[in-house]
Amino acid sequence: ITVCEYRANTEKALQLVQQAEILLTWAFPVNERLFDKIDDFKLGWIFALSVGVDHMPFQRLKEHGTVVSTIRGLSNSNVSEHILSLMLSFSRRLPLLFENQKKKLWDTSFPMDELYSRTLCIVGAGNIGVELAKKAKAFGMRVIGGVLFPRELPEFDAMYGLEGKHTALAQADYVVTVGPLTPDTYHLIGAEDFAVMK
Repeated sequence: ITVCEYRANTEKALQLVQQAEILLTWAFPVNERLFDKIDDFKLGWIFALSVGVDHMPFQRLKEHGTVVSTIRGLSNSNVSEHILSLMLSFSRRLPLLFENQKKKLWDTSFPMDELYSRTLCIVGAGNIGVELAKKAKAFGMRVIGGVLFPRELPEFDAMYGLEGKHTALAQADYVVTVGPLTPDTYHLIGAEDFAVMK
């Protein structure tokens, strides 16, 4: 077992990967260029410590018989809490409060908002989307979903397919996209969609 921080020594990491049969990685770039740099590709298993692996050259990995695993399902709580923290930061104007604190200005006369009764549109109702919906409901939010394949989920007040995307986006106070990057979801949100948002 060899541990290497690739950002600190890219060449050393590349040499080690060339010899490895198993790669446990957070950010090492497994892409088409990696195949060009490695003469004898021995990797039989790549375990990515992330959910998104859309950058990987799956056709070439399949040809080599390389298995790819992710931590899908393990980051639901972490990511959903992070999203809620950002929403709270916007609603409570925390960036402005922190800037004022640095300047020793104790002005709270500007308007603040709350998440209660606001509408959250979650584009992508997978594991993370469902976990976020549960937490948002605990804040008293109305939760709607915009998905490629609509289905009823108890955590959502309403669900919209692609044909109802603009209807969903127009209602939302917050829009969160948490779907996987695939050919179907690439550029799913564009200028026309932003135009209908509040």
